[in-house]
Amino acid sequence: MGSFWLPAISFGHPPKKLNRKKWGQSTFSEVDGGAGKRYAPFCERRRRPGCLKGEEPMDSTHKNRVQASFGPHARAYTTSAVHARGTSLARLVQLVAPQGHERVLDIATGAGHTALAFAPHVAYVVGLDLTRPMLGEARWLAHQRGLGNVGFCQGDAEHLPFADASFAVVTCRIAPHHFPDVARALREMARVCAPGGRVALADNVMPEDTAAAAYINDFEALRDPSHHWAYSLSDWRQLLQAAGLILEAEEVLVKTMNFADWVARLAVSREVVEELRQRLFNAPAASRAYLRPRVEGQEAYFELTEGLFVARKAERSRAAAPGPRHRPE
Repeated sequence: MGSFWLPAISFGHPPKKLNRKKWGQSTFSEVDGGAGKRYAPFCERRRRPGCLKGEEPMDSTHKNRVQASFGPHARAYTTSAVHARGTSLARLVQLVAPQGHERVLDIATGAGHTALAFAPHVAYVVGLDLTRPMLGEARWLAHQRGLGNVGFCQGDAEHLPFADASFAVVTCRIAPHHFPDVARALREMARVCAPGGRVALADNVMPEDTAAAAYINDFEALRDPSHHWAYSLSDWRQLLQAAGLILEAEEVLVKTMNFADWVARLAVSREVVEELRQRLFNAPAASRAYLRPRVEGQEAYFELTEGLFVARKAERSRAAAPGPRHRPE
């Protein structure tokens, strides 16, 4: 047996002398300067798949793809309007309506925008992400805003390193389309959520038309190879039910995307940018109606649709129902 990994979660403020570049590139112990680090008391202390050091719980190829997509571009997500100020950010907080005593877990926290939005309204927040440079950006933002009740650790959404029923609220925003096994991730969210607690999600959703959904997913994956699959609203209802969660609120938000900003965020090559533009403006009718591409002045725009879901974990566990199939091969 080896030693077991308990995620080191730091709360409070790192040394002010540390510059942002070092913050994003260093290990946690270097960033913290050895101070302020503690093991969260709610971490899993028995063996679970993916909790041993050296193991790769997520499919290693996809994990590397995710880290390759987001690691070099972490700072772009710190300033991205869609992620930092998107409508779904404030709306998730409003729908959850925290009372101030909650422990919150934000999965695939990225630059920490959702974790930081909840922090002023709850006891504390833990942000978890697969990509270390993203966590550096998240901790930088927390420090800039003077938030001392937010901690961050590295981990896999499909193998959460926390004990059962650890959190009153579990959130995940604009990230599940990167997970190779969303059903498993939702089961993990339900597992670490306390009975009576809530799981609050926001993610891009696809049309119910399967051909249109496939076209738009392929369009997304061309720009970002770590994009796995975005689901329809009906798929999400099935997935939540299969995880034993009771859907309490569902909303749809349409967001306008600036094409140039969208491709620049991941430093897409010139050739791929041109192919994306062709696919956007020459999409089949059903896909085009959903994306609504247009040119205003010198800029190209299109629309993406987000689904927001708030589901409650039953006081007693419910039998799991079958969820929708995974991404077609």
